[in-house]
Amino acid sequence: MDPRPRRGRRPAVRVRPPLPRLHAVTDERIARRADLDDLARELATGGGADLAFHARGHSLSGLEHHELAARLGLYAPQRLFVNDRLDIALAVGAAGVQLTDRGLSPEAARRLEPTWWIGASVHGLAEAEAAQAGGAD
Repeated sequence: MDPRPRRGRRPAVRVRPPLPRLHAVTDERIARRADLDDLARELATGGGADLAFHARGHSLSGLEHHELAARLGLYAPQRLFVNDRLDIALAVGAAGVQLTDRGLSPEAARRLEPTWWIGASVHGLAEAEAAQAGGAD
């Protein structure tokens, strides 16, 4: 199918799948486990499409964070979210990102990848409303 609009036709619309119900979030300790692949495979098998992996690790190097995201992204049908590192999310084809107040805004992230699920870490109702108004889901 040709996604370009023709006379009288609308352009193709990209639809995001529903947000998974279960989110497995990593940290540095989990990211460095020798059995991470086995653990991820078991979770993906049990969680299926309702599972999302979050590649997170504040003290991981850029290379470690990328390797973690790439490894977690291997286990279909789960979806991958990357915390704080939009460059890595783009590189591994993540389904979404989780942003903090130290990084880019949800609006800027949406410009990078319009189909991402965008989460924002907030610490109160006012911050949540501001994040949503700024483009966070």
